[in-house]
Amino acid sequence: MIALDLMYKVQIGVVFEHTFFLELDRKDISLEDIRDAVPPLYRGCKKILEIDLNVVDEDNLGLWFFRDIESMGYIYL
Repeated sequence: MIALDLMYKVQIGVVFEHTFFLELDRKDISLEDIRDAVPPLYRGCKKILEIDLNVVDEDNLGLWFFRDIESMGYIYL
């Protein structure tokens, strides 16, 4: 129903973020587009992008990631 209302320019009393309209128009959403829509997500992504890669490569963060796959009762790491 919302899509029809938007298509026929019917006022529905709801405010949508700019990113919603970009998604409807099938345009790419950049990091700067989400700055006002979801500030915590924007700040977190910016911090990740600003991390010094040498710190990550030297394993100073102490992070470990792994996955396991279960297939027919066996678990593969």
